[in-house]
Amino acid sequence: MVQQISKGEIMNTKEILSLALREDWTCERVASELAAIGLSNKQISDLMKAEILKSCDERGDLEMNIYQRLNAAREQFHKLQLKKTGHNKFAGYHYFELGDFLIPAMQVLKENGIAAIVSFGSDLAHMTLVDVDNPSDMIVIESPMSSAALKGCHEVQNLGAVQTYLRRYLWVAALEIVEHDALDASEPIKEKSDIRGTAKKMAALDGIGDALDDGTKEVIKEWADEATHICRTDSAQACIAFLREKGLEGDERLYLDSKLPSDVRSAMRKLNQPK
Repeated sequence: MVQQISKGEIMNTKEILSLALREDWTCERVASELAAIGLSNKQISDLMKAEILKSCDERGDLEMNIYQRLNAAREQFHKLQLKKTGHNKFAGYHYFELGDFLIPAMQVLKENGIAAIVSFGSDLAHMTLVDVDNPSDMIVIESPMSSAALKGCHEVQNLGAVQTYLRRYLWVAALEIVEHDALDASEPIKEKSDIRGTAKKMAALDGIGDALDDGTKEVIKEWADEATHICRTDSAQACIAFLREKGLEGDERLYLDSKLPSDVRSAMRKLNQPK
């Protein structure tokens, strides 16, 4: 029979842990006794991670539901030092690309006993977060489907662009990843007061791509990256040929140009100048 403990019999953490090991308490029992002597939830949580209580978790006594697991995963994920490689040059902020956080995010979910499954329907995209120890316990996150209609792109390529973009936003929602807002740490673009017309130029660039859907932007961004690689490893002429094949016009072409680095745009302009 498990001995009942009163506050008078045990008044400190060390004695509780010692008795817990001798009498093979469950983790729930240990947590209850620690709470009874005034320990906070955080203090109890830290103790549960200590070596002396690891055997409880190995026995499976400490069961967490999917919501507790997800909260623990989010807390662990936000302690990671991840770099934002996406850069909006004109608005002046950095953001997370899918590749910046996908592998670390999957590892964090694995360590917390969660499997993430992304699926796409005709109207909705879903991410299902499943408790691997209790598969009937799950959380489903939804997002409306979008579309892309790029010239020179097959239907399946447009579909792939949409799915890539939605996959990123489902992960952002699942782990509460913070995107750019008024408190973003990225430095804003500064206008130089001694250069006339700079403010007008920035205003003209403002809003480029606003008329394009997210899927279209994602594909164009990929093409801009590929064009940059071609220009730097092959030639500006090969880069121009690659972009001509895509048949972009109007807003799509302007948006692509805005995603090309200055050295690539300069090399293309020089090649197009009459000799």
